[in-house]
Amino acid sequence: MTKETTFASAPALYRVKWDWELDDFDGEISRAKLPCVFRCGEINNNSNGHYTRLNQEWQFFWFDLCCKVFYDRYHQDLTKKEYDWLANKWTGVGGSKTAFMNGKGLNTERNYVLGERMSKEDAAIYTLVCGGASLAGTRVVNDKGVDMLRVNHFDGTKPPPPVDTINPYTDPRVFFATTITARKIADGFSVNPFPQFKGKDVPVPLIASTDIYYRMKDLQAVDGWEKPSPYFS
Repeated sequence: MTKETTFASAPALYRVKWDWELDDFDGEISRAKLPCVFRCGEINNNSNGHYTRLNQEWQFFWFDLCCKVFYDRYHQDLTKKEYDWLANKWTGVGGSKTAFMNGKGLNTERNYVLGERMSKEDAAIYTLVCGGASLAGTRVVNDKGVDMLRVNHFDGTKPPPPVDTINPYTDPRVFFATTITARKIADGFSVNPFPQFKGKDVPVPLIASTDIYYRMKDLQAVDGWEKPSPYFS
């Protein structure tokens, strides 16, 4: 049985390190112009993540986070033109070959927001997080003696919370999608927002069906509770 030792520490916020800050970085960006993503997963191997099915409630929850960031309104208050444009862009963010969904995307599986492929299975989101994201949670030590963060997330086995209670800019269970490039700047490489929302932030909820973990050595403590910018430019 996996054991876990919990630290008696005050709550804290941690930034997910970018590629070049990691111990195993070899000097080359292997995913240039691709999503800057890392896995949250099992306590003894955070590379072993899992899928969570996105039913109608969860799809509209994610879409409404995007509506709030892009239009400062929720989906029911958009015009048809606004709704259709953003719904298609959001579908691209959660596509099977884009990121986050790993083959079970909104463009190939059931998409409630667009009302498409309703005879297929629900789309499902994987436990991925972007470089630069701010995470909260509880520090623990696994049975290999590795210092881990048990990451706060939305419980996908339950209905989502009311979306109007969630602020994407302060809630560490929401991160912004980032793309890494091979363009060298300062002490690192350029990290930018996903392109779908015309340069605006692209929010993604961190949804899981069981506890997920991330290695503490791949995180940097944040001073205070204000989420720093996830971009590097």
